[in-house]
Amino acid sequence: MKIRLIATIVIIIFFINLGKFLDTTSKAKKSDVIFSLGGYGNERVIKSLNLLQNDYSKSNTLYLSAKEHLKNIDQKSYNIKYVSYLQNTMAEILYIQYLIEKHHYDSVLIVTDPPHSRRVDFMIKEFIPEINGKYMIVSSDAQWWKTSSYFMNSHAFFFSLSEMLKIFYNYLKYTYKSIFNEEYQIEFREIIDANEK
Repeated sequence: MKIRLIATIVIIIFFINLGKFLDTTSKAKKSDVIFSLGGYGNERVIKSLNLLQNDYSKSNTLYLSAKEHLKNIDQKSYNIKYVSYLQNTMAEILYIQYLIEKHHYDSVLIVTDPPHSRRVDFMIKEFIPEINGKYMIVSSDAQWWKTSSYFMNSHAFFFSLSEMLKIFYNYLKYTYKSIFNEEYQIEFREIIDANEK
């Protein structure tokens, strides 16, 4: 009986604090470039565009991994690049590494939804430490997300559970499949080169 009670308390504490654990976003600072990760809804794109228009990109450049293109904006005033061929979070992170190396960027603003930020941060530090310290993760300002009461919104709740599972899945996948061997790196760069032409 006591064990069941303790387990229940632990589970409750876990769920109450899960939002704080997953949300690693910080306040935006002017950086070399802005990169908007693809995902649910259009909040990430809207936030990224807002940062671009408010001069948070020193290069005046925004990379969009989202599939939808911007319509109500004078794109001649900005350098907006679409990289929607990037299929998942790891591909996006590897592309950010590619940009840092190619353009010698010292700082990248990564825009994503708050519960997604922990996985992004974890994957960079665990698998691509070379770019650690050269990025900042910024919140998409999604209206459905409240860090301390995320569980009150069904979308935020299930998004958070999904992210926890994906963190474990990604760790196992990229650790034991040797995804970062030389052959994979060459293949990924070939994909980039083919799409950058």
